[in-house]
Amino acid sequence: MLIYFSAKNYRSINETVELNLRSNNRLRHHKDHVKFPLGDEKKVGVLKAAAIYGANAAGKSNIIKAIREAVGMIDGIYKPSKNLHHKPFKLSQESLKDPTEFYFEFALHGHRYSYTFKYNATAVLYEELVTHNSDTNYTTIYERTYEGTKNVIRSDLFTDLGSEYLSELLSDTKSSSIDKGDLPAIFRLLKEQIENRSILERTPKDKLIISEVSTRNIDISENPAFRLISYVKEYLGSKIQCISPNSRFHGIHNEIENYSDKKSSLASIMNSFDTGISDIKLNDISTDNFDADLLKKVKSDLNEGSDSSIFKIIGNKYVVFILDHDGNLKARTINTVHNDQDGKPCLFDIRDESDGSQRLMDLLPIMSKNATFDHMPFTFIIDEFNQSLHPKLAIKFITKFFELTAESETQLIVSTHESELLNNKILRRDEIFFAQKHDDGSTSLYNLDEYSTRYDKDLRKAYLSGKFGAIPQVK
Repeated sequence: MLIYFSAKNYRSINETVELNLRSNNRLRHHKDHVKFPLGDEKKVGVLKAAAIYGANAAGKSNIIKAIREAVGMIDGIYKPSKNLHHKPFKLSQESLKDPTEFYFEFALHGHRYSYTFKYNATAVLYEELVTHNSDTNYTTIYERTYEGTKNVIRSDLFTDLGSEYLSELLSDTKSSSIDKGDLPAIFRLLKEQIENRSILERTPKDKLIISEVSTRNIDISENPAFRLISYVKEYLGSKIQCISPNSRFHGIHNEIENYSDKKSSLASIMNSFDTGISDIKLNDISTDNFDADLLKKVKSDLNEGSDSSIFKIIGNKYVVFILDHDGNLKARTINTVHNDQDGKPCLFDIRDESDGSQRLMDLLPIMSKNATFDHMPFTFIIDEFNQSLHPKLAIKFITKFFELTAESETQLIVSTHESELLNNKILRRDEIFFAQKHDDGSTSLYNLDEYSTRYDKDLRKAYLSGKFGAIPQVK
């Protein structure tokens, strides 16, 4: 689970903004909105949901874009060539010179980790992955500092064996406490550690170690340290899913394709939102009539492995492209089914559906009861959640999310203007955040829990009246 995220010097974010998902354990209502994913650390409660409010241009979307930017770099989606995606705060001459910084704290397999990196337009200047045994006891998996023309690595795992072993190996063997029979094993360990450090040191200056390691031919089953890095990369790079206002149906295709038993339950959920949809179908179509250059580009992108499917609008259809097990490009349409006046099924193209139904189709995989794979829960982040959704549907979606994911650690973070969600019966006080734009053009983020508000207070009315800030200053 995502516990904490911060960003500094990115777009409208100048000074550090913090999205802190630790729960206020003194709050007594909606206890089912809190999970305790850290095993022994029972006091660390983590929120399953968060809603970010703010005026237009206040920076809500930039907070989500910061997460997406960081996740994209970790996953290796961005393939920079001598120029990283550096987008500093432009309204300060000092910030233009400074690096961008991202920081994640998260729970994975019952343990707490933190991962941070800093970069400018040409190089990753700093990167660190740490596992926390407690608040004061931690292990540095690796720390990378770019100095001049090379990476300098510090690690509690990738060591050189330690001065004790080395000094004894170099001393008179007669006085050494090391059994000579152990020397081959010690030399193998020393060689392995040097090779491991070399992999980290040779990471290109414009790439993250966490994503570079996955491109190396390393048997992680024989290397616990690299296996740990791989797990962390998988969570941050693929389990934190950002959904933009313009994304379309990618997730639902994967759900139906890979988990066919879910199709009926997904259709049932869509029907419960009063859409009239009784079923969802995938239909194979021929690629013969598609532009050859388009097909070549799509296949190339899929082969690079940045995603398992690609969605395109072609003519009056939405088309999903995938690679089958033999590496052949396949095309499919996603269709909905409605029952006609005689109760017979009638096939619809998705473009025939309303904007609200299309938005729900894109968000539907979040509602999956099995939104946890490989013991790694997803963190879904939706920008402009309320787009095309009636207030009642937005409320139903949030309440349905808590209902269907009650047993999992799946999280949902949204930016929204939907004030109907500002209700203690729907969200906890510590689940509500506000983005504020300041006179210098920068964005800050703060939590409703910082205000002394009664449990029974009308939060919606208080927010719209300006009690908590983060509303348009219309002149």
